[in-house]
Amino acid sequence: MNKILTTGMFMACLLTSAQTHAASKYEYCMRDATKVGDNAIAECMQEETKRIDALIYKEYEAIAADPYFKEWHNGSGMFRGRVKTLYETWYKYREEFCSLFTLSMKNYLGTEKYNTQRCLLDFAQNHYNYIKGIILNKNSTPE
Repeated sequence: MNKILTTGMFMACLLTSAQTHAASKYEYCMRDATKVGDNAIAECMQEETKRIDALIYKEYEAIAADPYFKEWHNGSGMFRGRVKTLYETWYKYREEFCSLFTLSMKNYLGTEKYNTQRCLLDFAQNHYNYIKGIILNKNSTPE
C-alpha cells in the first residue's frame, strides 16, 4: 500500500512539475512579449491555448475510455459517441463566440489578434477546469 501511495505521490509531483514548467514557459514568453506589443502577447497566448487544448483533449479521451461513463457515452473511444459530439460542439462554440467577441472589440484597445487569442485562452482555461472536474467528481467520495 505504501509503495502505491508513494508511486502515486511521485506521479502527482511529476504532473505538477510538468504543468509548472509549461506555465513558466508561458510566463517567460509573456514577460518578453509585453515589451514588444499586442501581437507578440497574442502569440504567447496562442501557444498557451494549444497547450491547454491538448490537456482538454486528454481529459475527453479519459472520459471516453472510462467504463463508468460507458452508458452515457454510447460509443467507443474518443472518435464515436457523445463525448466526441460534446468536444466538437464545445470547440465550435468557442471559435464562433470568440469571433463575435473580437468583432465587438473592434472599437476598443487591443489588436484583433490579441482580442481573439485572449478570448480563446480564457475559454480553454475555464473549460479545462470544468472538464478535469468530471473525473475528479467521479473519483471523490461523499463526506
